[in-house]
Amino acid sequence: MKKVILCCWLIGVTGYSAEFVPVYQSADSVCGKDIPGLKLRTPEFAGYCAIQFGPGPQDVLQLVLDCKRKMGPHDVLGLYIAGHEVYGKSVILGGRKKDDKMLSFKKVKFTTVFGDIEMMYDAIFNVRTLWDKQEIDLKYEIACRARNKATGRTYRFVLYGNLDPIMNADRACVVKRLIEKPFLNVSWDHRSDPPHIRCRILAGPSTLEPQSGFNSRADINISVKGGKGALLRKVFRIKPDGERKEFTYRPRKRLKPRIYYITVVTVDLAPLFDVLRGESVMALR
Repeated sequence: MKKVILCCWLIGVTGYSAEFVPVYQSADSVCGKDIPGLKLRTPEFAGYCAIQFGPGPQDVLQLVLDCKRKMGPHDVLGLYIAGHEVYGKSVILGGRKKDDKMLSFKKVKFTTVFGDIEMMYDAIFNVRTLWDKQEIDLKYEIACRARNKATGRTYRFVLYGNLDPIMNADRACVVKRLIEKPFLNVSWDHRSDPPHIRCRILAGPSTLEPQSGFNSRADINISVKGGKGALLRKVFRIKPDGERKEFTYRPRKRLKPRIYYITVVTVDLAPLFDVLRGESVMALR
């Protein structure tokens, strides 16, 4: 039995405006060798990247990963934010072993303001050096606290993602924006029998996991393409799991072959963000 999967995703439109729509001024590309006071053991093998965490071009966290020698782990993390009271001078953190391949660094705290929204970040960075591929795998997990100054309401969510450091601090690096307007990715995983639905909230380069201040449940509606009414309507808990931080739903009703099923999932992230609506189409043949 062949399984054909067609997927798409949509951003829900509501009758109000979200409190937080990330808007940025463009930040120029930056170079690790320009960080003041930064001393590296092996600059030719250092990894370098940068993320913009706030609206201004100065709201850029620059990260440099240093190793003691070629083929050794990148066990030192340098941090720099121009004009910052703590990171205005390069700060060096030593890594500690997380598992056989990954090193973890101490939590990093920084803040910014998007209009009426105060953003507080608690960031943890984990690194793995892949010398056979000449790559550095740098993962982040950032706990975010957003506070609306006008209403006093507070929201908490977590951002997960990967950065791709350039393995040479002498080369210029394009700044990656940390968070963009979220949208909902919905797809069917046909590797299991019966297939199940996988959902992920994407916010630019980051995956977003809602926590306090948000509705913790998602609505799902499955119907037959061209049919009348819903075949299945359910509410299920948003509980992201695994490295991709997806939340899943396994329909109890077995789907029939040679029929196209339309799946619509709705996640309410209002009022901080929008109500998100993702759609996927699947047929078993």
